[in-house]
Amino acid sequence: DHGDEDHGDEDHGDEDHGDEDHGDEHGGHEGHGEERIFAVTTSDAYNLRGSFNLASNLVNSVDYFYRKSDYILTEGHEEMGHDEDHADEDHADEDHADEDHADEDHSDEDHGDEHHEDEHDGHGHGESTVFSSESDEFGATFDLSTDALAQKVAVNVLSEEVSIIGSEAFMNPSESDEVTLGYYASTEIGQFTVDFGARFDFIDREGSLSHEEEHHDDEDHGDEDHGDEDHGDEDHGDEHHDEEHEMEYYSRSDNNTSLSMSLSNEITDSLSFTLGISNVERTPSSIELFMNGAHMATGRYEVGDVNLKSETSRNIDLNFIYERDGYFGNLSFFRNDVDNYIYLQDETEEEHEEHEDEHDHGGLIRADYLQGDALLEGYELEIGRSFALGSGELELSFARDALKAEFASGGYLPRITPPRNIFAARYTQDTLDLKMSFKDVESQKDTGVGEMVTDGYQMLNLNMTKSFVFSDTERLSVTVFAKNLLDEIARNHASFVKDEVPLPGRNIGLRVNFQYN
Repeated sequence: DHGDEDHGDEDHGDEDHGDEDHGDEHGGHEGHGEERIFAVTTSDAYNLRGSFNLASNLVNSVDYFYRKSDYILTEGHEEMGHDEDHADEDHADEDHADEDHADEDHSDEDHGDEHHEDEHDGHGHGESTVFSSESDEFGATFDLSTDALAQKVAVNVLSEEVSIIGSEAFMNPSESDEVTLGYYASTEIGQFTVDFGARFDFIDREGSLSHEEEHHDDEDHGDEDHGDEDHGDEDHGDEHHDEEHEMEYYSRSDNNTSLSMSLSNEITDSLSFTLGISNVERTPSSIELFMNGAHMATGRYEVGDVNLKSETSRNIDLNFIYERDGYFGNLSFFRNDVDNYIYLQDETEEEHEEHEDEHDHGGLIRADYLQGDALLEGYELEIGRSFALGSGELELSFARDALKAEFASGGYLPRITPPRNIFAARYTQDTLDLKMSFKDVESQKDTGVGEMVTDGYQMLNLNMTKSFVFSDTERLSVTVFAKNLLDEIARNHASFVKDEVPLPGRNIGLRVNFQYN
């Protein structure tokens, strides 16, 4: 949303925005000022996976993999009726709240099926912004199991370079090198099964922050002789003299240790339980450390913090599983006590007014990555029954989940999903699979600072898959799907742009998949 313009339902002639869905927003201004958003994605991934069966006295086998991935996302916009590309890119509905506090993987961003290679050559002509990520990852798992003890040792090495280049680059290039060592063991002690896991992470991150240099209007630069000045020795990165920036470089190393243990037992033939406890550490991501600029995806001017500490989460999970005579049930309780929980917090109106004269952030909301102790607790429930119907099987189920997340100092965490009820029916018969689900999402009233209440909604989805088996190695599946059949105007409370970008409306399609082994 740029200025007062509403681009929700603009008609751009023959332009097809594919999966871009702006709900039932109307009122786009015609003529001067209309904008066309484009996004072009190129992704190359190479995977190698194998195993050595050694059958030695120490090592039974070694499973290994190597993965190389290169990802480029070019985004921008142009004003209708003009040839110039102003590059105020819109990242659709990128949802940072569902990151689950991992490193952002831009390869999962869904920007629809827009294709503008003919107009923009697919390489971000004009002032587009280019996101690129290059990574190499290697891992190996050594099976050291014996008859009395199942145990494995894992090694994982990851090297990643992330860069954002263009008119709206909101983070300088960064590099990450990660080495992970893991150990897993499982054994039977009496009637109980005991599992233990340990992970050791060694993470190095390098990045930088740009600071605008102060210029004094009363200085007379016309007669200055810059010929003898050697700017090459100044450490300002890729300085542009029209908007000079001073580069401040950072390098940090984090060593994290995570431990977990679970205890499980079959109480009866139809009822079992699992109790798990863990202590997990997570280092801040490059985004959380080095973000510093206008992020159009979230409509915010995001600012990271290079002094963020690693998160430490103490978790307890209790799970009950029941299954008998076609009836089944699953009930889970969880509690996560997190020290130094990392979150993105919008500034208040009062805070914005205090520095508005110095920096208005391009009209965007300023949001800072902060830390605070937090408590997250909730439950997940599913019950149902399956029984024979005709020559197939019908399964009916009901599920509900709820999460409560509060700061230790008081107040709710931002962008937390509300409770949900899910009713589902599934019928399977040989090569036919029919699914129907009705999702009832409640309103979210437990809002964080500056958040508004989000209304609940209902979502009806249908799915039918027919498989054709030609041989043991060839299989064709044809799926007809219908999502949001009620055409609800639904908004995701966990989204930064819930007000501007609702969830997709009614969507009916056909998907064909051929498998050859």
